[in-house]
Amino acid sequence: MREKNIRLDELRREKRHPDGIPETNYIGGLLDLIEYAKPKTVLEIGSYLGVSTEAFLLTCDHVTIIDSWEGPYADSYGSFLERTKPYSNLAIIRGRSPADIPQQYFDLCYVDGEHDWCSAYDDIVACQKLKPKWIAGHDYKLPGVAFAVHKRLGKPDKIFSDTSWIKEL
Repeated sequence: MREKNIRLDELRREKRHPDGIPETNYIGGLLDLIEYAKPKTVLEIGSYLGVSTEAFLLTCDHVTIIDSWEGPYADSYGSFLERTKPYSNLAIIRGRSPADIPQQYFDLCYVDGEHDWCSAYDDIVACQKLKPKWIAGHDYKLPGVAFAVHKRLGKPDKIFSDTSWIKEL
């Protein structure tokens, strides 16, 4: 337990993205979201280097992630694998959408893939088909993400300090 808490404290200080916006680039808000929802099983859409993935791995029983690691993010896949190697509670799917995964149950779907409104909207729709208890995501501050959330789910139940958002279904 002590090692887990030490690692979570280290993650709080680590940037999710080397060039990210300072107020949204740290996982303090995500850890508050996890404490709020208390999910056991998580589907994370978009993982990049795996900072948020590791937070889920440390706090949840099982995490499935889906990411394509294509284009400008192709080089980050090796770093992601290195970061997540110690964890046995992870399933990795290389793809672009939760529509690409077999039907299964998740307590929480966390949307942090593409940030344009059409992609965020499509990811939310695909998550709803999985019937999770919660749909959440990152970057609510971005207009496309906020528009997709409101258009499909209405107002979020809560917005966290890192601009993560959550809606109970």
